[in-house]
Amino acid sequence: MIQAESWLTPIDNSGARAVECIRALGGFHRAFAAPGDRLVVSVKRLRRTGARKVQAGEVHLALLVRTRFPTRFLDGTSSRAEGNRVLLINRKGRILGTRLFG
Repeated sequence: MIQAESWLTPIDNSGARAVECIRALGGFHRAFAAPGDRLVVSVKRLRRTGARKVQAGEVHLALLVRTRFPTRFLDGTSSRAEGNRVLLINRKGRILGTRLFG
């Protein structure tokens, strides 16, 4: 579960190394986001090498892909990732990067 001010790691090659969640979209006064939800994020750190499609301080939309908080399924099993991961997307919902990692 992701809330405001959570730091996340992008898994695409958009050039961002770390982003911070500003808000979870999809509801009135929504406090938490689960995998599959959209977020408003701010780029905090950039990668040192390669082409960058984002700059530090920019605000973008992101799609939450994985969380450290266990996701429970209807059959009773759960899934937990090593970190909180997002994909940076544009206003139309297309991914900013050209490659996905992980």
